[in-house]
Amino acid sequence: MKISKKTTAVILIIIAALAATACTIESEYVTALKEKIENDLNPPDTSVKFQLTIIAGSGGKILSPNISPLEVKKDDPTSIEAQADSGYLFGYWAITSGEAVIDDYLKANTSVILSIGDATIQAIFTDINAPEPPVVSGENKTNDTTPTWTWISSDEDGIGVFRYKLDDSIMTTGATETTETAFTPSSFLVEGNHTLFVQEKDGFDNWSNIGSHTIEIDITPPESPVFHVSNYSKTSSQQPSWTWTNGNGDGIRIYRFKLDNSDLSDIPEIDETTATSYTPVENLPEGDHTLYVQEKDSVDNWSESASHSIEVDITGPSAPTVTSASSSWDMTPSWSWTSTALDGSGTYRYRLDNSNLEDQVGEASTSYTSSALGNGTHRLYVQEKDDVGNWGTIGDYAVSVSWSPPSLVTPANAGDSYCVEVDLDWNNVTNASGYYIQVDNDPDFNSPYNWTTT
Repeated sequence: MKISKKTTAVILIIIAALAATACTIESEYVTALKEKIENDLNPPDTSVKFQLTIIAGSGGKILSPNISPLEVKKDDPTSIEAQADSGYLFGYWAITSGEAVIDDYLKANTSVILSIGDATIQAIFTDINAPEPPVVSGENKTNDTTPTWTWISSDEDGIGVFRYKLDDSIMTTGATETTETAFTPSSFLVEGNHTLFVQEKDGFDNWSNIGSHTIEIDITPPESPVFHVSNYSKTSSQQPSWTWTNGNGDGIRIYRFKLDNSDLSDIPEIDETTATSYTPVENLPEGDHTLYVQEKDSVDNWSESASHSIEVDITGPSAPTVTSASSSWDMTPSWSWTSTALDGSGTYRYRLDNSNLEDQVGEASTSYTSSALGNGTHRLYVQEKDDVGNWGTIGDYAVSVSWSPPSLVTPANAGDSYCVEVDLDWNNVTNASGYYIQVDNDPDFNSPYNWTTT
């Protein structure tokens, strides 16, 4: 080709103009033009090929290319595309081995060029799924005002970092972040329900759904047990029995008790009982004895003590005062008596001429008249019973009976009389109020005729 001077001058002027322009600004057009000129002058060697390996990280898959590894030409752009699974987002492309030029490593659909050798790139996905909530546990109900909650992770994606909040489920503010797995409040909680809310974080800073557990704090004691109305307040038994029933509240019918001591706090758990009665195994001394009983609820709150006192009385009443107005000649004397005891019941037992009254039946009578007695001293013994069955001291009074029968004057004793009518005459007996006459023709008086006369 023949170039004239004029043409040469024009070309030089154009080149000079281009050079001058490049010194000031390199536009995209100029850059593209230079690359085109360079490619035209030095075309790439398409005979060199490298292996491109594309892998998908957890949470997605590779859409393009559909085979891996893929043989690609040197410096030849290759389209790549990744897709995130549900619950994940595409993050970026990472070169894990070799060298490669990725057009836009933050786009799921881009291109890559290999210029030096083989390379491996990986699609990285971000997990936007919240991990499963922690499992929170503790007592359901307690009387401890500083109870303890514990929790464990329930998701393998959790990294053991937790945050918690008491009685407030808004976790974005005010929650405590920790790697601990237990919480005990530092101050007493009020009675009622208290809920601890807990979350766990995964490696992508996703917080789990909330796990929670509610503990009811119950510090109100149950109603006190109730002693049966049949329980007596006084007895002569030295081994009396107490019986009771539950207080009809939230008590669980487990009791503890003590006799004559109101402090039940030191009773060991082994001595707690479901029994509802108590009888001492040894005799109690005379006097008042009080049983104290408490019932507990399901969280070991003990009720106030119920109490019932029984007086053990083994002393009988004092002896009654026994008297008699009968004279010595009265063959059927009478006795009377009065109580001297404040605790007497007005029930008596008595016996004539025998102080053993154990087999005698008690009655309310306060006098006694005997059948005809022989001459001599006759003593009546009397006892009173109190209101719990104790027989008291014996009172007694003696009456002396002294009398002589009349003597027959006529006919003579064992004499004969031949009269159809017989006049009987006998000597007078002092203070006699009447006479009793028997006549029989049988010396043994098996069938006598009887008369009375004054």
